[in-house]
Amino acid sequence: MNIETIKKLSNKFKNLKSLYVLIPTIIILYFNNKLIYENVVSKLNGPVLDSFLKGYTKEEAISTLTNLGYDGREIYKTLYSSYIDITFPIILAITLISLLSLNYPLYKKEKSTSILGIFNLLPVFYMVFDELENYCHIQILKLFNPTQSTSIDIYLLFGKIKKNI
Repeated sequence: MNIETIKKLSNKFKNLKSLYVLIPTIIILYFNNKLIYENVVSKLNGPVLDSFLKGYTKEEAISTLTNLGYDGREIYKTLYSSYIDITFPIILAITLISLLSLNYPLYKKEKSTSILGIFNLLPVFYMVFDELENYCHIQILKLFNPTQSTSIDIYLLFGKIKKNI
């Protein structure tokens, strides 16, 4: 994929630079977060892996999932089985792309050849790694065994990349 292809993709996303896109997606994000809190977070006796803003270590993951217990892990699974956290990264990416595209004239003139014009693609990268992290969380929750936690090592990578985007 060359830079011209990336710029073309970025220009297609600029079509989302409308308040008619931004405002509804912000409202949807609000209700999505409300559902996450009401259906999952409020029912648990501790944090979930998504709540570690700087990512988490293997030890933190094991400790968190162990402290949740079997019932807590089953509740945590509903975050993914009900598609609440599967749709969240997509809606967030659309919101951020719209916001960045609305502010596009502030950091790049429309006819300029500046590389800054592709900033509105960053939410897409974030979304991809968030969805990969969600897949990993599903696998960890399905296979979790505190005595055999080697699979967690593999899954930590996507969360770390996502947190650094």
